[in-house]
Amino acid sequence: MTRINNWINKRDQQYQKWDELYLKRQDELEEFISNYNGNLLSLEEDRIPESAKLPDSFSCRIQISGKGLKDLVYNFPYIFDVSEPDQFAELVQQQGLSDGEDSPFQLEPPDPNAPKVCVIDSGIQERHPLLKAAIDSGNSKSWLPGNQQTADYVRNGGHGTRVAGAVLYPRNIPRSGKQPAICWIQNARVLDDNCKPPENLFPPNMLGEIVELYKGTRIFNHSITGSLPCRTRSMSAWAAAIDQLTWQKDILLIVAAGNLPSYGRIGPTRLSIAEHLAANRPYPDYLLEAACRIANPAQSFQALTVGSIAHNYYQAPSYSSIAQKDMPSAFSCSGLGIWDTIKPEVVEYGGDLVKDESVPPKLTCNKSICPELVRSTLNGGPAIASDQVGTSFAAPKVSHIAARLASELPEESCLLYRALIVQSARWPEWTMADNVDQLHVLRQIGYGIPNLERCLGNSSNRITMITREERRIKARQAQIYEVKLPNSLRSQGDELEILVEVTLSYKAQPRRTRRHRRKYLSTWLDWDCSKRGEDPKSFLARVLKDRDAPEDAEPGEDIFKWTLGKQKNYGIIKDVSRGAGTIQKDWTVVKSFELRESFCISVVGHQGWNNDPDASVPYSLVVSFEAIQANVQIYQEISLAQVQMEVVDRVEIQSTGRI
Repeated sequence: MTRINNWINKRDQQYQKWDELYLKRQDELEEFISNYNGNLLSLEEDRIPESAKLPDSFSCRIQISGKGLKDLVYNFPYIFDVSEPDQFAELVQQQGLSDGEDSPFQLEPPDPNAPKVCVIDSGIQERHPLLKAAIDSGNSKSWLPGNQQTADYVRNGGHGTRVAGAVLYPRNIPRSGKQPAICWIQNARVLDDNCKPPENLFPPNMLGEIVELYKGTRIFNHSITGSLPCRTRSMSAWAAAIDQLTWQKDILLIVAAGNLPSYGRIGPTRLSIAEHLAANRPYPDYLLEAACRIANPAQSFQALTVGSIAHNYYQAPSYSSIAQKDMPSAFSCSGLGIWDTIKPEVVEYGGDLVKDESVPPKLTCNKSICPELVRSTLNGGPAIASDQVGTSFAAPKVSHIAARLASELPEESCLLYRALIVQSARWPEWTMADNVDQLHVLRQIGYGIPNLERCLGNSSNRITMITREERRIKARQAQIYEVKLPNSLRSQGDELEILVEVTLSYKAQPRRTRRHRRKYLSTWLDWDCSKRGEDPKSFLARVLKDRDAPEDAEPGEDIFKWTLGKQKNYGIIKDVSRGAGTIQKDWTVVKSFELRESFCISVVGHQGWNNDPDASVPYSLVVSFEAIQANVQIYQEISLAQVQMEVVDRVEIQSTGRI
């Protein structure tokens, strides 16, 4: 105990020295820049917000001459990373596609205790008849310097207004009747009338201020990205700020994957859709090009990143959709993300583009393949329109699901919401064809399309078990969950096909200066499944012994043949693993007679950059069973048998709840 106390005292003293050094380095940087008559744009008035601080670095935006920049890069000794400010993508839109239809539908206010969703965007038309009852107008705020207006003045119908509408109406907008809103909408305006942020608005600082202001809010919709592919060597300041805020707070940021431009290259790396097609790169293959990688900050480890798919197919003389129904949108950026993480994790319906038969083809939109959205009328026009597409409008549809989960499970953590959203995701039917490369599918649409009903509960042919309340684990520790199954489910006479799904969701503190996923996080987790005939005690002994096994270690005989696997080349899909990120899902289909009386799942903690023996990280674990034959009822059998997960760590046994 004395040694531990001495270590804690030394650690606290070191943290104090870090804080002093932190401020000293900021002062030195300011002095260096001022010598070249430059400006420190993001630190002019205040220091970095506490909630946006990273433990190993600080980031800022500066304006300096070319000579000063060269001197800074080559001679300032503490520089980790230098990059140009993110450019922001233009809206993907087409005029004249609205039917001009207004709606007599009446939206009623949500319950006073309903969840809050903060829309970080271009402002909202708060008096819009389809939105006003749900707007938390007392907390609206603008981050535009010298402009405190919070309305959405983006031309041609707004942007933030459409995003807010997609949170409330994820599919179609009602045309009659009335209903209460599912959540409160909060308006954080950070984009100007051109849907761009001001030059001196530094995204990491801005996000820190927003999260601090909206203290009771846990769901943030972030349909804003840069226009260039994210870098894959080190985490950006923007993405790292999201990870740090998520670590500090029980929040979920839902982030758009980013859009490809229809025409015109952006910088040297982001080619347009027209350029890809002109270079004979067919759809959807061009989405796998490095130039089509997700945009900053969609690579964030702890955000939930959302891509877009087409909800409909259009064909008319000389014109046709680029994508078929449920296939990735022609503009939707793809993964993998930084350090081979699976990004985007999920997709939603964000629309598609139409091409003609010319060479190269002309690209446009059509009402039938654009999502129906609430439209700002501040500059005239109808209240509802189908005239824009983008991942910006796919992300809020996932925010809708998160809000519904927060309403149904208000005491549970956002880690569980994220796990249930990913757990509910499913690949569409076209991905099952023999000629489809499933690695390409994973890169384009992640785990698939989330489903609200699967998120919220069980059905006659499906049951989901969750870990309730906060579970924490330390590095070099394992927790073993035993799942016991009734004999009726394992009957050899039935030969039922059972879909087994497992999702682990956790968070950890980031360090931006690290360039490997295992050192970027303070503690990193993974999960594994027991082998045939392996009891809980034997399984625990094995996972503790093998926690640092090399990635090319030989796998044993598994009960399940997982789709992804714990390490690359362990699963059915090669060259990818489930364990790269902080959301780890895997799934398999087994015959009922192949199931055993019980099997075990381990959650194992591994040391990242934090060597504090008391450091722990929270997580949620979700396990589902579903009979592929929809008419086969397994929920009643499993629930009557009181199937549950029991967790065994090194010293105690605990029981979880079921849903």
